[in-house]
Amino acid sequence: MAKTSSLQALVNSLSKGEKRYFKLFTSLQQGGKDYLYLFDLLEKGVELKQLKKVFIKMKPGSSFETAAKYLFKVIYMGCGKIAKAHYYLNKILLESKLYYALPVYRTFRLLHLLVHDELGNHDYIASETRSIKRALSASRSKAYLLEKIIFKFVRQSSVATSVRNKEMQLKKIKKTFEEIRSDKYEIQLLKIFDFESWITARLSGRSFTKVIQEKYESGAL
Repeated sequence: MAKTSSLQALVNSLSKGEKRYFKLFTSLQQGGKDYLYLFDLLEKGVELKQLKKVFIKMKPGSSFETAAKYLFKVIYMGCGKIAKAHYYLNKILLESKLYYALPVYRTFRLLHLLVHDELGNHDYIASETRSIKRALSASRSKAYLLEKIIFKFVRQSSVATSVRNKEMQLKKIKKTFEEIRSDKYEIQLLKIFDFESWITARLSGRSFTKVIQEKYESGAL
């Protein structure tokens, strides 16, 4: 109940602009959005004692606890509170290890790399990248093109480079993302998180929020 009350307090603390951004960001995502149902219930002021019961009634078979943790993560990442997002993403990963070969788990591990890149934990990134590659090899799974992009991006992000080089890198990455969107398997990973906008923000020096807003205004949904 304490964590649920903390989540309610977090949602209530968001300004109208932050709530608009949250809904804008989630509108760009596809696939399951259990966390969004939970956000709506909290925003409507459903009593905490009834929250889990109402959620499960709306989303039978879904995990209330996982939706709550993911909601924490999405809000904190959107607000730029990376350390907090890291905490909740860690919990999701630790509780989902049995499903390491599934696309959704592999996508969360990529998100984990991006969070550590923001935190500047480059030694950890090198270690975690090797761990992911070993897991793929052990399960005889082929690496997604998106995984290759993220591995390369986080490996190079600690190296100082010129604005021109960043612009060239961004052009190459955008072209690769066009390939990803045309692949029915690859695109499933983009339904969980907008990796392209995150990388664009890092390379262009703009905020993630700003890139998402520009994407929405341009109609590139």
